[in-house]
Amino acid sequence: MLYGRGRLAELGEMLGSLDRTRAVVVTSPSVRRSGLVARAEAALGGRLASVFDGTRPHSPVEVVREATALAARVGADAVVSVGGGSAIDTAKGIVHFRLEESGTRLAHVAVPTTLSGGEFTGAAGITHGPIKRLYRGPHMPASLVLLDPDAAAITPLSLLLPSGLNAFHHCVEGVCSVRPNGMSDAMFLHAIRLLATALPRLRERPTDLEARGLAMVGAALAALAIPGVPMGMGHALAHAIGGRYKTPHATTHAILIAPVMQFNHDAVVDAQASIADGLGVSDDGDPARAARAGIDRVRSLLVDFGIPPGFSALGVSGDEVEDVARAAMDDPCFPTNPKAASLDDVVRVIRSAL
Repeated sequence: MLYGRGRLAELGEMLGSLDRTRAVVVTSPSVRRSGLVARAEAALGGRLASVFDGTRPHSPVEVVREATALAARVGADAVVSVGGGSAIDTAKGIVHFRLEESGTRLAHVAVPTTLSGGEFTGAAGITHGPIKRLYRGPHMPASLVLLDPDAAAITPLSLLLPSGLNAFHHCVEGVCSVRPNGMSDAMFLHAIRLLATALPRLRERPTDLEARGLAMVGAALAALAIPGVPMGMGHALAHAIGGRYKTPHATTHAILIAPVMQFNHDAVVDAQASIADGLGVSDDGDPARAARAGIDRVRSLLVDFGIPPGFSALGVSGDEVEDVARAAMDDPCFPTNPKAASLDDVVRVIRSAL
């Protein structure tokens, strides 16, 4: 992982350090229009093989397959993702499918512009119709991650702030995990402090590149802490709802944080109190009261950041609640929720998030 303003200009050298010579840039139409891709192309120079700018939200499998075919056709030995979570997951999908097809792992250099942290994790969420399938493996994390606040400066707050709460959701479910550890707790809790400092600063001063950098480091810490720490119902519901309704990934996570925390509250009081402390909420010697205040603080952040408080604002109705609940219960994250939940419980959580 490399950090610093202006480091994008070193992209070609970074690819050379991995002994790779032919890279496909993977990005979205909006990021390409921003001019950032042109800067990446210039930095790659003769190491640029092609550009795939057709990524779509939730990384539909047909799009990932199309990008994989392009990588094979141009003889790519690397992918460079430039953008948010969908570009990163599409690039990870290319690595996965090319490994299946050829037995060779493509290097992946990630230049994230949001705070999803997907570049660090060992899984990619790829949608097959209404179902989001997680592809996992040791080949999934990016080979090299470039955190450049100047690159992230292209991202409007309407996208960046929800993605910051997506990173915060990793922290919440990580601290409350059924299998936490001292190392992960230290990383998650410090990530919460960084995000709780940086995101409100960005809301007030969108051009504050130092705050963007702090937020990027917080998101990186949150993602790096995940391996070996199971997530819970919040992530299961995000996969189920996002897969079915194609709601924005980060906003989906943001909306689910407080309702799932509320459901899990009595099973993880001390963990939630530590989360509240990271948010700057006073303990006052009563962990349960602090935990509840922390949940209220999460709800207020959605309001402060202009994020819808419920899924009805995104066009999601309650007509298919039981189907969504069953899909969530089939998700690999669901069995490791810190509190057992029945179908009726999950239905109630979803309804509370509408």
